[in-house]
Amino acid sequence: MSALSTNPGFRDIGHTQRGVALVMAVLIVAIIVTATTFLAFEQQLWIRQSENIADHALTESVRRGALEGALIILSEDAKDNITDDLEESWHSAPLGGEVGSGMFIGQIDDAQGRFNLNSLVKKDGQPDPKYLAVFRRLLSLNDIDPNLADAVVDWIDADGQQRPYGAEDISYLGQQIPYRAANQSFSSVEELVLVQGFDAEMLNKLRDYLTALPEPTPININTASAMILKAMFISPPADNVIQEIIDNRRPFKDPKELLAGLPGQAPPEVDDYSVKTDYFNVNVAVKFGRLNRYSQALVHRKNDKTAEIVWQNQQVLILTNKNEEPETDA
Repeated sequence: MSALSTNPGFRDIGHTQRGVALVMAVLIVAIIVTATTFLAFEQQLWIRQSENIADHALTESVRRGALEGALIILSEDAKDNITDDLEESWHSAPLGGEVGSGMFIGQIDDAQGRFNLNSLVKKDGQPDPKYLAVFRRLLSLNDIDPNLADAVVDWIDADGQQRPYGAEDISYLGQQIPYRAANQSFSSVEELVLVQGFDAEMLNKLRDYLTALPEPTPININTASAMILKAMFISPPADNVIQEIIDNRRPFKDPKELLAGLPGQAPPEVDDYSVKTDYFNVNVAVKFGRLNRYSQALVHRKNDKTAEIVWQNQQVLILTNKNEEPETDA
């Protein structure tokens, strides 16, 4: 046995070298594992991004196709029918189906079956007393102070003259975050929360009964809900009478048929109600992979029986896992 092999110092150096080599090996393995994990994550992220890009394109293509289909349906309906009701194919026929690995569903609704906030002021800029009375009753039927209707009229009309229970610029400029009255038509029903006296809770109560169309429009009695029909009458009929009206519209071919079979019933406040519609809401939901796209559009069907989109908006949600929790879509 050599003297070096029996030297304690030599043995310590050997142990130290083997320890350093082991540590280096562990570090190299850790680096390799980390790099592999990072590359795998980057690859998965790239795959997800590629899938999202593809799903974005597919959902947008299907969404546009569904809207174009809705325009065709409404145009064809105008050629075949002189009235509009909820039994016609534009509303009752299913709009949707599978498209490759995805699917979509759609719904066309009559926007004039609701109360149009912009009917409160006529095209000449003057308040419409008949629609104002209907709106007051609609508020009252939903346990909301009917006097708030004055503030809605002031929000729309162009003058600065405040109605008895209304609000003009001086009322809004004094708030913590000051702003002015719009003095123009409502662009959406959600804008109602900006009007003095209204809040989100009131909006939720009224949302299903209101619309905001680009111009004053008559109410379609073939599609109006029980709440809207009840608000139309000077003396609101009992619920069973309103239900009788709904049951008997099959559909109404003439507005005068509304009171048929209701002897002694006082006429509606508004006398320019209609049995035909010019404005429709089109809602479309599309899903491809983890991506959901929701779309809303307002469609105007013109006198020449063609239909066009007035406005549209959409929301995109990307599902991040099997529990379908949405992540922000950039």
